[in-house]
Amino acid sequence: MTMIGNMIGKGCRRFGSRLPVALAAAFCLLQIAAAARAQSIDFQVGNISLEQVVSAAPQSPSPEVLAVLDDDAPQTTNTVILQHGTNNTASASTSGSPGSAIAALQLGDKNDNYAVILDSPGSKIGSVQIGTNNTVVTGIFGGSDNTIGTAQVGSGLGMAVGLVNSESTTVVYGQAGKDYNGGVVIKNAPPGTVVRLN
Repeated sequence: MTMIGNMIGKGCRRFGSRLPVALAAAFCLLQIAAAARAQSIDFQVGNISLEQVVSAAPQSPSPEVLAVLDDDAPQTTNTVILQHGTNNTASASTSGSPGSAIAALQLGDKNDNYAVILDSPGSKIGSVQIGTNNTVVTGIFGGSDNTIGTAQVGSGLGMAVGLVNSESTTVVYGQAGKDYNGGVVIKNAPPGTVVRLN
């Protein structure tokens, strides 16, 4: 977890005055990571276990994070992409989605991450990729207050996750291993729906 903390620290220093945005994205990643922990996935890659990567001790967010996430604060969108390695690609797009956030962490080589939030206020996407030649495509279209969290550890993994016209729905999808693909699209999910896949 120290390596991840150091990387987030370096990213925060790089953002300078945008520190609250970086903190909010890191907080979003930790929330998604904590949900991913419930999947009981157990693996180890390069002496880094899933528990080290995605575990987050229960704690209250800092005042800075709360200020960014405050419902009364101006409704902006936030995007943070942290990368370590070579030839990693990440693309994030939001439109018509005040209060939305996209966060991506890539550790490794030749990983691709594409995330879109369209007309879905308050929605969030967080992705973690560790390894090589992994691809994740995520999209939230319509609805509001949705969350997609993805984690890939390994090589040659492919993932696609879509949420369409859903309300307050959470999808957590984890992959570990080598050379396989998976995907899911969920439409019109009622408020409070939680989907966990691995």
